[in-house]
Amino acid sequence: ARELRARAAEAALAALDPELGLVPWGSAFGGPRLLARADGVPGMVGLLAAAGPDGERAAASHLHRHLDLCTGAGGRTVPAWEFDAGAGWRAYGEPQAGWSRGDAWLLLAVA
Repeated sequence: ARELRARAAEAALAALDPELGLVPWGSAFGGPRLLARADGVPGMVGLLAAAGPDGERAAASHLHRHLDLCTGAGGRTVPAWEFDAGAGWRAYGEPQAGWSRGDAWLLLAVA
């Protein structure tokens, strides 16, 4: 199990987009690849942190970028953001702002 976790942590660290400051949600579930989603934070933070000092820095960056994006909209959680090279970050429609689990995912990530 340790070896598998170590390999997964290294793969997660390799997926970090340093310009965006996070590991993008990806396109495996369909939709655009460059998404930041609240429900993608809790598991990824711990996994990145398992990749040593570089992983710890990546975990902090991933967490803080999501917190900045998701909680920066006038007190209402916006749980999903899409990055566009020309326009930057913009709210993504699914899940919608105010999603009942958005706050819970972010709180779990901080814990």
